[in-house]
Amino acid sequence: MPFIHNKQLYSASNNTRQIEEHTHTQESVDLMSPTFLLPQAQPTQINNKDIALITLMAIFILLIGAAAIRLAHLLKHSSFNFLKYTSSIFLHQVYRVR
Repeated sequence: MPFIHNKQLYSASNNTRQIEEHTHTQESVDLMSPTFLLPQAQPTQINNKDIALITLMAIFILLIGAAAIRLAHLLKHSSFNFLKYTSSIFLHQVYRVR
């Protein structure tokens, strides 16, 4: 690679070498400007598949929660003291009044 003077910038485009003269009239870059820190936002498109997937995940999470509460109600009447104790603590946390 040939020696490049410090007042010249090397840039590669389409596999060709171009040397541009660096001048002091070039605008300084403000590193804290929002346009420098964040790239331009691209519009997000939400498909019907995405909405269906999010809906199914929400229903699945609600079903898991309902099953956990139902299981805790059943375990409250268990003969094992540990299961009785943990299910009553869980139900107290679920149904507590603030």
